[in-house]
Amino acid sequence: MSDATEEVRAHAILSPSGADRWMTCLGSTALCVDLPDTTSSYAEEGTDHHEVAAYCLEEKVDAKELIGRPMPSGAALTEENAKFVQEYVDFVRSHKDENGILLAEEEVPISHLTGEPLPNGKGTSDAVILRGDRELFVGDLKFGRGVPVSPERNRQMMIYALGVIQKHQVQEDYDTVRLAISQPRNGGNSDWVISMSDLLAFGEEVKKTAARIAGVDDLGKFFLVKGLPLTPSEKACQFCKAKANCSALKNLVTSTMADDFEMLDFVPPKDVILASDAQQKADRLGQHMRIADFAELWIKAVRAATEAELLAGRPVTGFKLVQGKKGNRKWTDAEAVEAMMKKFRLKKDEMYDFSLISPTSAEKLLAEKSPKRWNELKGLYAQSDGAIHVAPESDKRDRYVPEKAEEGFEEVLTTTVDDGSDLI
Repeated sequence: MSDATEEVRAHAILSPSGADRWMTCLGSTALCVDLPDTTSSYAEEGTDHHEVAAYCLEEKVDAKELIGRPMPSGAALTEENAKFVQEYVDFVRSHKDENGILLAEEEVPISHLTGEPLPNGKGTSDAVILRGDRELFVGDLKFGRGVPVSPERNRQMMIYALGVIQKHQVQEDYDTVRLAISQPRNGGNSDWVISMSDLLAFGEEVKKTAARIAGVDDLGKFFLVKGLPLTPSEKACQFCKAKANCSALKNLVTSTMADDFEMLDFVPPKDVILASDAQQKADRLGQHMRIADFAELWIKAVRAATEAELLAGRPVTGFKLVQGKKGNRKWTDAEAVEAMMKKFRLKKDEMYDFSLISPTSAEKLLAEKSPKRWNELKGLYAQSDGAIHVAPESDKRDRYVPEKAEEGFEEVLTTTVDDGSDLI
């Protein structure tokens, strides 16, 4: 077919994890489909600890019993990360009632929503509890330290829930579905409840959107429709593989920079700032701040794509690879160095750098084994407040209200202009 691309993958093209992208930016799926999947140490770490968590739930053991054991990547489970895993495990277990059935790493179908046939048309939910009351539980572990994720109207979670309902045929058994996300290293646990009727209505929205993006031809082959609109958004672009080469994202960033950024230097023509002028500046700054998020996403993606091309030996016009500054020097054999320094008759204070352990290390050392001693130490450290930074209005943290200038400083009157020469 001339307007379609056939594609076969071992995983879902219209995946639950990518729903924020493909449901918002219809053209992104065809743009991404031929690009290779990438992995990272963070992804490996997530996979490792998901496996540990699933084992704990299935075998009814605690994570501390697995400390030191190798995970899928070969890395051993540490004591610190075992505590994070246990926080998720305890969170899930707390939602299981007496007659509930707990399922870990539950594979669920999504073909009925996306039209993508099996074996690709499926996803995996981290935790499902078929509760004995009228509420279904669907849980998800986010092990990273990245952006906090909310369960509210979370498309990935809602698609998993619809898959669970389809697989187990439990639509009539539940009135509500609780979507729960555990981020033990980034914000803790949160959950949100949606009615069955609202969830099913969302399912119809998924079906309509998927039908615009893809279909199955007369031979039963799955295809993607080409030429659909590209619609940049923060959620859609964040994990999109094609953002480095996306014309819509590039145009959004470059046109705004070219046409509008000079307005950031907006100065009212009068000494008194009119309310309308102040509002105009506030509105424009807000608009540009939203564009800044896209600009950062695009710039990082372009840099990463350029580096990947050059590392692969392919040219990028006007750019090359260079070697950066050398790293810090490290002893290759500390024991041999120590023995040699002793042979030189160096004193201990000449051979070693001693420093007091940090409050964090002290807490790890004493909090569990000797809480009384840790309580004595707790009053002897200071901790600075978190840095102040800009966040969208939707951020759930409390608004920070800065002190007025006159509350923190004395007013200084001067008739001269500060040219900054004292800073040179």
